[in-house]
Amino acid sequence: MKRFRFRLEKLLTMRKNAEEARKNELAAVVSKYNREDLERAACFSRIKENAAVLDTMNIGDILSIVQNADMFAVALKKKAESHEKNMQTLSVDIRKKQVLVAEAMRQRRAVELLREKAMREYRKEIRGEEQKILDDHRPRTNVISTSLKYRAYREERNA
Repeated sequence: MKRFRFRLEKLLTMRKNAEEARKNELAAVVSKYNREDLERAACFSRIKENAAVLDTMNIGDILSIVQNADMFAVALKKKAESHEKNMQTLSVDIRKKQVLVAEAMRQRRAVELLREKAMREYRKEIRGEEQKILDDHRPRTNVISTSLKYRAYREERNA
C-alpha cells in the first residue's frame, strides 16, 4: 500500500518555524517589559526605604543628609519614569508581536486543516482499496445461489 504523503509538508514546516520564531520574539519583548517593571518597582522600593531611614534619624543628622536624600529621591523618580516610558513602548511592541503571532498561528492552522483533509481522503481511499481486496477474496455464494435458482426456474419453465 502507498504511504501518506502531504504535498505541502514543507510549507507546513515553514509555517510552524515562522510561528515559533514569532513566539520567541514575543517572549523576548515580554521579558524586557518584565525587567523594566522590576527595575521600576525597585526604584520605588528604594525611595520608600530611604524615607523610612530618614524618619528614624535624629534631627541633627537629618539636616546634613536631607539635601543628598532629596537629590537621590529625585534621581530615582526620574529613573522610574524612564522605566515607565520604556514599558509603554514595550507594551506597544508586545501588542504588535501578539498580532504577528496570531497571524502566524492562523496561517499554520490553515495548512494543518489542508493536511487533515488530505489525511481523511487518504484514509477513505485506503479503506476503499482494503474493501476491494476483501470483496475480491470473499466467496461469491450469493452469486452462485442466485444463478442456481435461476437455472432451476428456467428448467421448471421449460419443462
